[in-house]
Amino acid sequence: MKTSNRGERVRSARLIAGLTQKELATVAGLSQALVSQVESGLRIATDDTVQAVGRAVGMPQSFFDIQTQNIPDGTMRFRKLASSRITETRRVEELAREAWRVWSSLMRDAQYPKPSLPSRPTNEDFDLEAVAGAARRALGLDVDRPIGHLTRTLESHGIAVIRMGGATDPEQLGHFGVSCWPSPIDYGIIAVFPGSGDRERFTVAHELGHFILHRNFEDVDGAELEAHRFAGAFLLPASRMEEAIGGGVTLSDLARLKARWGVSMQAIIMRGAELGLIDPARKTGLFRQLSARGWRKDEPVEVHNEQPMLTWELLRRSFGARPYLKASESLGMNELLLRSWAAPPSAA
Repeated sequence: MKTSNRGERVRSARLIAGLTQKELATVAGLSQALVSQVESGLRIATDDTVQAVGRAVGMPQSFFDIQTQNIPDGTMRFRKLASSRITETRRVEELAREAWRVWSSLMRDAQYPKPSLPSRPTNEDFDLEAVAGAARRALGLDVDRPIGHLTRTLESHGIAVIRMGGATDPEQLGHFGVSCWPSPIDYGIIAVFPGSGDRERFTVAHELGHFILHRNFEDVDGAELEAHRFAGAFLLPASRMEEAIGGGVTLSDLARLKARWGVSMQAIIMRGAELGLIDPARKTGLFRQLSARGWRKDEPVEVHNEQPMLTWELLRRSFGARPYLKASESLGMNELLLRSWAAPPSAA
């Protein structure tokens, strides 16, 4: 069935591919004027046009005939650098929008349980530590122990976690993660870009913080800092940090804590400073030591990347043991993207 929003779908396909209108026109064998007019709704996107665009960007015909659901403002959040380019943010936004469309549809068909998480307290001076503890309890976690597999925990509670495949360094891309949860009656997704296991875990916790603190609160000042602080409180409970960290903490101590909690040494330092357990002078000294050893970007102690399972399992249930080609046409999505979003267990 053809839809009236084919021009919007052409634009979405172009943004996902990371192309300008001129670049899309070149690879699709179309004129730039035609691409511009189709995207703006001044001309109808014919079958020939969308077929040419689809071949150029690897999208099936069905992608262009899907009527998308509106995602309210403030329900998509990003963990990104301030220096990230607007073009990359638009691409990440389109990727997240399509990922949410695909996985929420599959979860709905499977009648998967929907997320049940605490809400942002109404008082302005709420206790973030208490919110983090409430989130742990809602997810069936002990309030003060290390979280073994954060991704699987969220998946079991109706939140799909995907890893955006690709070789791009997240720091060069400017984005580490993105989340989307349109409403409590919908499903939620969290997407992370490839990085070290500890960074990915922190990003997932950061986006969980957005789910709890900022859904439908698009004007919250300091939302990114709040989500960052939530991630620290959620992954590193205050009671245990008070036992483990003192003013004389060393890099060796931090390495042992990293191995136990699955959180970077730098995040532990920041958490200790936030709790008043590490004074400013000691914090500065620890970071200088990390820099001197070249550990600011490449810390010791490996934290393994967490492999999502839910997305693969949903594809397998619906489309069989070799799901990608069938799923691509049925779900209206690029086959390679589906492979990166839902890698089979053997690819871990």
